[in-house]
Amino acid sequence: MNPSSRPKKVVVIGAAGRMGRTIIRCLRAGAVSELELAGAVDLWDHPERGRDVGLLAGCGEAGIALTCDLKPLLPTADVVVDFSGHKGTAGNAPRVADAGKALVVGTTGLEPEEQRAIEE
Repeated sequence: MNPSSRPKKVVVIGAAGRMGRTIIRCLRAGAVSELELAGAVDLWDHPERGRDVGLLAGCGEAGIALTCDLKPLLPTADVVVDFSGHKGTAGNAPRVADAGKALVVGTTGLEPEEQRAIEE
C-alpha cells in the first residue's frame, strides 16, 4: 500500500451470515492491506444485533457493533460489500448508489427485476 494513501473503508451487509463473517475475518486479519472494516449490517431482527462483529466472526473484538441501519455508515464508507439476501441486495443497491459509494455484490439467486435494480 502506498504510505500516503489511507485504507478503503468497507461496510459489509449480511455481516452475520456465513460469507459476511468470513469477509470480516479476512478484513480483520489484513488479508488485503488496502481495506479496513468500517461497519457491519444485517437484518433488524437478527439476534446478534448490537454484538461486536469481530467476536461474532470469531476473530476478536473489532469495536464495531452489528447494526440494522446502513444509512449512518454510508458517509464514511468507500465500498459496500453485500452478501445479504436477493431482496435485500436489490433494495440496498439504490441507497448505495445514491450515496455515491462502490457496491460489490456477492448475493446469488437474483431475479431478473432484482438484477436490473442493481444494474441501474
